[in-house]
Amino acid sequence: MDSLHRPGALSSADRLSALRDRADAAGAGGLSLRRKDLLIGATVVLAGVALVFALMMNKPVSVTTSGEIQPESVKQVNTSRELLANEAFIPLSVEIGHFPPKLEVGHIVEIAVTPGLDGTGEARILQEEATVVDLSTPNEVSTSTIITVRAPKKMLIDVARSGPLFVSHIGDSK
Repeated sequence: MDSLHRPGALSSADRLSALRDRADAAGAGGLSLRRKDLLIGATVVLAGVALVFALMMNKPVSVTTSGEIQPESVKQVNTSRELLANEAFIPLSVEIGHFPPKLEVGHIVEIAVTPGLDGTGEARILQEEATVVDLSTPNEVSTSTIITVRAPKKMLIDVARSGPLFVSHIGDSK
């Protein structure tokens, strides 16, 4: 007799039959391994979708950094007043940190221009003073603040040629 056909030894058919019986017992009394994996995967996906939905529904938290304008300091000034001859309302797109954090409507400011994207020009402070008439806070898309100033029209050309702008507070409106 060879070692595979000894009396009392299980044949391969008997071994397969025993494994199938165990799998059938597990399937009848509980979930199979494949079904458990699918259930866990579906739970993880649903939890992820719920988390994304919860994050989208929450309002963004306001974080204050240097140069950012506090919402309570944003005020509107009546811009319908007539401008004097050679004056204009000039919007300035200023990056956070390039202006004082407590800048408010009515402040008198000086504007520093820097070389443009083409590298021409020089960094300098414009001689004309300007009065802040409006401020807008940055949002999720933009990191710059729009500061609208009342200033001489000729300042617009210097601002348009400039690279990043810098604004300094030099006084309050008179």
